[in-house]
Formats: sequence, structure tokens, C-alpha cells
Amino acid sequence: MVEPMQSHLHSSLLTPEPRLCFDPDQEVFFADFSGCVVRHLRDVEQIRALLLSWLAPLGKKVPAIVNYESFSVSPDAWDAYVDMAREVAQVHYSSVSRYTGGAFFRARLGRAFHQRGVAPHIFGSEHDVRRFLGCTRQNP
Repeated sequence: MVEPMQSHLHSSLLTPEPRLCFDPDQEVFFADFSGCVVRHLRDVEQIRALLLSWLAPLGKKVPAIVNYESFSVSPDAWDAYVDMAREVAQVHYSSVSRYTGGAFFRARLGRAFHQRGVAPHIFGSEHDVRRFLGCTRQNP
């Protein structure tokens, strides 16, 4: 059984804390950022460090599924967050699919990735992501 990792970030950064795990059987990385709030540039750097602490040791690119349900980023941190997500994806993900039921956030994030030359692959639900991936991968 794969146990999700609870980060030890300062509570003002993200509420609730992100849940990250790598499922070695499916070889899929799951990032559950549901309910998280990114307020400052230092928050973006802490998220980068947290993601890299999981992804770098894998030594290879892996597919990722990211849950952005009820996720928010302040305007001051928006560009830094999107750039960080793009960089992490380019280096560590063989593919990445994201989902959120928030149509406004989905459109905004999709535009931001598109402007940076990245295929957004943002869906309205985890079910839509799994259908897109053509599999039954689920967050462990």
C-alpha cells in the first residue's frame, strides 16, 4: 500500500497541506493540491522543493495526475507558480493531467500554460482525466 506524504510546510502556506505520493505499481505520481492556497513567492519555492524531493529521486520522468480542486493562487504569485509548474513538468513528468471542477480556474490555468507553449490537459474531474489517459489509474 502506498502512503501519501503529508508535508511539513508552515501552516500559513497551504491549507490544507498538499498530499503527494508515487504509486510504484502504476508508476504514476499523484499530487493532491485540493484546498491549497498559494499566497507568496516563497510558497511557490516551497512547493517546488517539496515536488523535487519526491520526483528527483525517481531518476526518470513519470506520468502525473494533479488535483486542483478548490486550489487558489494569489495574483502576486500567479506567474511564478505557473512557471514553476511548467518547469517541474518538463523535467520530471512524461505526461501530466490536471483536474478541477472550477471552470474559471481551469480556463485561467489552461490559458497560462498555452501562453507558455505547454499543453494544459486540464479536465473537470478525475473521471475525465482517467478517461483521457485510457486507464483506471486512481489516487492510492
